[in-house]
Amino acid sequence: GQGKSVTRFRPHGVVGVVGPYNFPAHMPNGHIIPALLAGNTVIIKPSEKVPYTSEFIMEIWDKVGLPDGVINMLQGDSAVGERLCLSKGVHAILFTGSRNVGEHIDKLCAGEKICALEMGGNSPLIVWDTTNMDAAVLATIQSSFITSGQRCSSARRVIIPDNSFGEHFVTKLVKATQRIVVDRPDSVHQPFLGPMKDKKFVDILLQKQRELVELGGEILVECKRKENLGPAYVTPGIIDMTNAKREFDEEIIGPFIQLKRVRSFDEALDEANNTKYGLAAGVFTEDEQLYKKFAQNIKAGLINWNQQLTGASGWAPFGGIKASGNCRPSGYLATDYCVYSTASLEFEQIVMPDKLPCGIILGDD
Repeated sequence: GQGKSVTRFRPHGVVGVVGPYNFPAHMPNGHIIPALLAGNTVIIKPSEKVPYTSEFIMEIWDKVGLPDGVINMLQGDSAVGERLCLSKGVHAILFTGSRNVGEHIDKLCAGEKICALEMGGNSPLIVWDTTNMDAAVLATIQSSFITSGQRCSSARRVIIPDNSFGEHFVTKLVKATQRIVVDRPDSVHQPFLGPMKDKKFVDILLQKQRELVELGGEILVECKRKENLGPAYVTPGIIDMTNAKREFDEEIIGPFIQLKRVRSFDEALDEANNTKYGLAAGVFTEDEQLYKKFAQNIKAGLINWNQQLTGASGWAPFGGIKASGNCRPSGYLATDYCVYSTASLEFEQIVMPDKLPCGIILGDD
């Protein structure tokens, strides 16, 4: 009979979803929904810093009426996450979080199960030219300081031309940053920045600021803890790293900009790519040819033109390359890593060829 070639897609089985603290509902759901649609069952391990959000999500799933065991949750610290990764009954790990934890998960899985890893960034924003300076300043603030700088796609490094445009931009950015309102979420006058996750995050931010000063950084706006509000509140900061003694390539989480002045757009592009990370990158310019050059040469998974880096669409692929991910972005493409493909050649019966291969003799004679 006539044969056919068939490609099918199968679920992995049991999928572990390890979520971050900063988007404890949105980011895990970016894994959970496609995993369920693809036919997997799910075990959620939320960040121990935000346990209640996943409790709330599980209550909603329970009301939906999924069969028992289709979606499950484990609360706990890193030891619980490690056991999830090492379990032979778990067939995939989908993770959003820091590079160190993501690399540890990858080693624990040891190639025996698929990992989809989104691991933060040290994202660059090139501000090159614009006729609307205020819009560029606002978009830079939105890129770097929104959510108190606790987004994985936040612009950590702002690269500007070493000319009058760059100087004018810095002057306006510094002034606007100094005026940003930091306060409690329930204050009478709504603030732009609330607290960071906890005191430890502010401690780390302030320590990194001191390290950058020791490397030759010049503070333009200093990050300071707002003790009157609480130990997790900090003001936004800017440091000029143009004359630093050596390169510094770490993800500093918080409302903090590292500024770098360069002489040409090619140098700006080189500086933007001068990182082990590759999550987000953007450029502000009204020259479309410069943007095309940027888009073709930048090493990142999220590439924006005249738009803040934060606030990506949930439909679009969201992920990075190099130390920011392993080329398995979520969003619309998440179903690609929630299944594996099988290829089959199918015939209704075994067919004898018209002529036997050389060296083959069949039958009794």
